[in-house]
Amino acid sequence: MIEQKPPKHPMGTSWARWSVDSRQPDAVPRVRGHILANLACWGMRPDDEQPFTVGLVATELVTNAIRYGNPLLDLVDVLMWTDDGTVTIVVHDSTPTGPTETVAGEDDESGRGLALTRACARQSGWCRQEGGKRVWAIIGPDPLTAANTSPEPLVSARVPTVGTPDGRKSVPAA
Repeated sequence: MIEQKPPKHPMGTSWARWSVDSRQPDAVPRVRGHILANLACWGMRPDDEQPFTVGLVATELVTNAIRYGNPLLDLVDVLMWTDDGTVTIVVHDSTPTGPTETVAGEDDESGRGLALTRACARQSGWCRQEGGKRVWAIIGPDPLTAANTSPEPLVSARVPTVGTPDGRKSVPAA
């Protein structure tokens, strides 16, 4: 993820902001619920691709902020706005250390969040600021078809994995 400032919030756009206590066990699902409710108020249907993708990316960014943020300063701030069909999400936490993308193994339960964000967003990045950092992503109207493609696209983010009764994972046939 590239270190660069997030885009400026344009005047006159629809926006929403929340602060969540990272010690609350339901912090991430509450933020996702607020995001989906606001997107619906802005005219986006919950069964469309963009609200799903915005919720997914926001969940990843907020989870990382909670997991790797400073436990002494418990608030994570989320700012979201929509402009010209895109949705921008900016998450602020109190740690100045930038996010590190890892390569997750096939059986690893974590380590895919930033790759998923990069695969779904038109643009993403992070920047240091006084009191911590901001991590951000811009999701377009057709996130998975309009997103930047990387040299190694994250195919698993686009194809759902289904568990079988014996516990093995399988990918459904297209």
